[in-house]
Amino acid sequence: MTVSEGVGTGIYTNRQLARGLNGMAGEFGHVPLDPNGPSCRCGGRGCWEVYASNRAALRYYHESTAVTEGPTFQHLLALGQSGDALALKALTEWLTPLARECA
Repeated sequence: MTVSEGVGTGIYTNRQLARGLNGMAGEFGHVPLDPNGPSCRCGGRGCWEVYASNRAALRYYHESTAVTEGPTFQHLLALGQSGDALALKALTEWLTPLARECA
């Protein structure tokens, strides 16, 4: 599983990694968790990716501040490491769907 601008996963079947069209298989980041959730760039709603990608963490941060530009995801992590309460809140919201789905 990878998490960055989206959520990526691999499918291992019959002792081989499934490759899919153009080397891509699965697209689990676009499995809907909530059909009434936020719009996803794939055209769906409530996809895992809108809750658990780096973009989601930044969205959570922007929703709790008056800041409309920045920070980058790396900056958000640094803010969290320094104890910034809003960054920690955003990162907790971001990690919750990952922890729930990976448990």
